Amino acid sequence: MEEVSQNNVIPLKPNVTKGQLLRKRISAFAVDVFIIGLIEKALWIGYFAFTSEAFKLLPYSIKASLSLQSYSIRLPIILTVYFTYFLASLYMGEGKTVGKHLFGLRVRSHEGDPYELSFMESFMRTVGYTTCYASAFFFFSISVFRKDGRGLPDFFSQTETLTNEQFAYEIYLLRKAEADAAKEAKKQENPDGEQLNLFAA
Repeated sequence: MEEVSQNNVIPLKPNVTKGQLLRKRISAFAVDVFIIGLIEKALWIGYFAFTSEAFKLLPYSIKASLSLQSYSIRLPIILTVYFTYFLASLYMGEGKTVGKHLFGLRVRSHEGDPYELSFMESFMRTVGYTTCYASAFFFFSISVFRKDGRGLPDFFSQTETLTNEQFAYEIYLLRKAEADAAKEAKKQENPDGEQLNLFAA
């Protein structure tokens, strides 16, 4: 970091390559999928424990039939857990899932406050993740072939995934642009006052 004054510090522009960012994103997603698998497994075990207890007096053939039929609801359960996990994490976690927290990533909003994703941004990003999942993760490969590394969830939600350092630098540029615009507006409101100050100096 380069110091400007006692209270102001300009962050250096992060030098993050597309490959580095992609590796972080893949690792973060793998962690998230692992957590989703644990949640789904816990629900699955709970379902079997419930059916075993609730229907313990039924003949074995009926219980076996219930167990076989339960597999037909497994995919909807997985999709529900998958969708809920990403939607809740992105919306309530300021654009961070557990995996993104661990690997120093966050999703940047381009709608209002950059620190927080709107519900619609979180929802559409989750739709993008779910679409990639439904394609057996094939659509995730889009980000590999694009120069900017953006993938389907980014396009669906008009958001982007950045490292914490990239995000901090973008926020610095945003705040600097806002401060410069405010100074320019103040100059135009009171041009005579600016001239007087210059002569006084």
